[in-house]
Amino acid sequence: MPSWRLDIGDIPRKNSFPFRVGSIYYCKDKVIPALKREWDRFEVCLRLSSDLGLTEDIVDGEHLKLPCPNVVWRLPGSTWETPHPAVRSVISFNYSPEVIKPMELLGMKVQRIAWHFVMTGELELLISRLRSVLHHIHTPGATDAADWLCFCIMGHLLFRENMSGAETSEESRIRNVSVWFRMHFAENVSIDEVAAANGMSRAAFFKAWKKNFDVTPSQYVIDLRLEAAARSLRETNVPISEIVKDVRFAGEYMFYRRFRQKYGMTPGEYRRRNS
Repeated sequence: MPSWRLDIGDIPRKNSFPFRVGSIYYCKDKVIPALKREWDRFEVCLRLSSDLGLTEDIVDGEHLKLPCPNVVWRLPGSTWETPHPAVRSVISFNYSPEVIKPMELLGMKVQRIAWHFVMTGELELLISRLRSVLHHIHTPGATDAADWLCFCIMGHLLFRENMSGAETSEESRIRNVSVWFRMHFAENVSIDEVAAANGMSRAAFFKAWKKNFDVTPSQYVIDLRLEAAARSLRETNVPISEIVKDVRFAGEYMFYRRFRQKYGMTPGEYRRRNS
């Protein structure tokens, strides 16, 4: 009956991905005792199996019964009670409450607190990859991979729940592009290619983007690179010249100029004040 919990919130990351996992829990065929708890964090919990074939909860005073597998979204301030002991297999991960708003801005709003889902090959692979990464969590880059895999699991579940056969809305496509930018800002980014990949002309893409963001796509990517550089300055001793290359900035002069515009000081001053 293996079970473990990993607290990874304080492990340094290499990128500026905003959805940083606090802790991850896994158990297989473990007796979950009857308990009652008020949540102060945002948790995503996948109940993969149960000896009863279903799970029973009391959420803010209301009974909830669901067949397995199912997913529950525990929101800050909610009270969850397990009325009876049960043998379950579970994987869960949690975040600080601050991630809820950026999720909703990306169109990832939790409409229901729980539902039954069908285990797909894609979801099974994501869970398997997450478990594999966690065995090497102190390897450089592993926490970044764990953050991304947990985010993909959330996205997969929300997408399948909300999928209605309708075409993806223009706003959803733009929000998905913003997520893509967050994961690929350190690469060569072609706005024309991004627009075409999302079925839009350059003009249509810029028009749709402007409806959802106050900065241009290019400035959005630049800001992501500057934020990643600032994080490296705070958390590492990597030379500034290497950071410029890592975040794919077009030369040190432009980097220094943009950094000072955004943070009001040079990268060296920023490191001395924030290390």
